This record gives sequence, structure tokens and C-alpha cells, in this order.
Amino acid sequence: MIFIILSIIVVVYIVANYKKINRQLLMLGSIFDIFLYRLYFKALVN
Repeated sequence: MIFIILSIIVVVYIVANYKKINRQLLMLGSIFDIFLYRLYFKALVN
């Protein structure tokens, strides 16, 4: 259940990120993506 919610959040965030053109938002978005993927992989390992 947690994996499904995380997957949906990641997909929605990536789709929203592609629509943003502002570089600062994209930079913050990429940092947030890295943070989300780290949480996701930690959840998969555990």
C-alpha cells in the first residue's frame, strides 16, 4: 500500500515538473525527486 502511494506521488510530481519551465522550480524539483527516490529505495530495501 505504501509503495503504491509513493509511486503515485512520484509519477504525479514528475508530470507536474515537466509542465514547469522556470529553472529554479526545476532545480528544486530535481532535488525533491532525488529525495523521493532515496525514500522509495529505502522503503524497498526495508
